[in-house]
Amino acid sequence: MEKSHIKPVFRGVATALVTPFDDSGGIDYGALESIIKRQLSANVDALVINGTTGEASALTRQERCDNIAFAADIIKGKVPLIAGTGSNCTATVVKFTVDAAKSGADAVLSVVPYYSKATQEGLIKHFYAVADASNLPVIIYNVPSRTGMKLTYRCAEKLFRHKNIRAIKQSETNMSENMSLIARLPRGKSIYSGNDEMTLSILSAGGEGVISVASNAFPRVIKRMCDAFFRGDMRLGARLQKDTALLSEQLFRVVNPVPIKALMSYLGVCKNVVRLPLTTMRYGECKKLFSVAERLAEREAECAL
Repeated sequence: MEKSHIKPVFRGVATALVTPFDDSGGIDYGALESIIKRQLSANVDALVINGTTGEASALTRQERCDNIAFAADIIKGKVPLIAGTGSNCTATVVKFTVDAAKSGADAVLSVVPYYSKATQEGLIKHFYAVADASNLPVIIYNVPSRTGMKLTYRCAEKLFRHKNIRAIKQSETNMSENMSLIARLPRGKSIYSGNDEMTLSILSAGGEGVISVASNAFPRVIKRMCDAFFRGDMRLGARLQKDTALLSEQLFRVVNPVPIKALMSYLGVCKNVVRLPLTTMRYGECKKLFSVAERLAEREAECAL
């Protein structure tokens, strides 16, 4: 098959799902089912389980597998299920990737190894090992603010030579660097925005979509924004991007996923519980977030009509 005929893992919006916990800290599968069904009813284009927003680093290996299998059973192939498999240990990521394939994932999202400060050569060897672990498409996650290091566009060029490495999620705020990467994307490879506030910027430059935190709360708004862009309605797309700008700001006022968990609780979707070492926001810290959310809730309702 020619590379140009390879479809992207998804096109549009993929929601980076929260992992809901009960008051004792266990996974609330009733809430997770409701969250997934809510996303499907909003016609999102893909779902990400066990990512940063899902507090993957606080989940056991068995919980990761259980989450994937549970989600796959609900989704039943309606949209791609992308499983986070990142860690700073290559052998561990390989195990997580094999687990994801066995548990029902359609693709994996794997973060640049953090803390270790690997060389670019080390990153290439790491991601090749991950890509060799299964036949699943691999989306590399480049998020320098969390990992403490940057995957360069020259490194990405070499990584994209592997047939299973299909895309990169860019949470790099420097658009000049993003453009350097986009300019070198081979046919059949994709870039996704990892920042809600940069969705239209990445799409306009040739991206395929966004892996969104905000769509946990307002999936229809984010979906409509992407759809507006793809059909050429830039005025509507820009208006919706503007409408969500303040929300994006508030969702990253403190570390993700603490604010989105508070907001999901406020909306009655799940409890405001995170696992240590994360702690919840105090109510006083949430006032601005909730105020912005009230305005977006009206837009979400409009998008449902």
